[in-house]
Order: sequence, then structure tokens, then C-alpha cells
Amino acid sequence: MSTELRIDEIGYWSEVKLAILDEYAKPYNQILHKRRFKTMYIDGFAGAGHHRAKGSNRVIEGSPQRALNVQPPFDYLHFVDID
Repeated sequence: MSTELRIDEIGYWSEVKLAILDEYAKPYNQILHKRRFKTMYIDGFAGAGHHRAKGSNRVIEGSPQRALNVQPPFDYLHFVDID
């Protein structure tokens, strides 16, 4: 098992997917918290907390970091990945 941190390169469509997560997660959590529901975020292909935009050195927050930043916060978070 390697302890070296690897930052994946992601393309345009992955950036779009992450933007959709940002737009959806906050209102979803706000609505459910107002109704006193417990919220859970499960990411079966979480990847790293940060990525690099393909062809540049621009750093992009990954889905785990974005989920952790959602306000109000999720009550439970589960991140799964191969590494």
C-alpha cells in the first residue's frame, strides 16, 4: 500500500458533475433539516478531496470536500474508494 498522495486529473464533465453536487446538496439538506430529518451523504466513488483540472495546475475540490462543506452539514457521511 502506497502512502504517496495522488491527485487525479479530471476533465470538463467531472467538473460539471461536481458543480451539480454543489447546487443540489445545500437546498436538499436545508429542506430535510427543516423537517427534522437526519441526512446522509454516501459517495461510492469518492476519490480524493482535491483534483487537478486536466491540462492545468488548477486545483478543484473533490466530492468529499464539497460534501463536508455543505451547510447545514450532513448528519452522516460515508466515503468509499478503492484507495
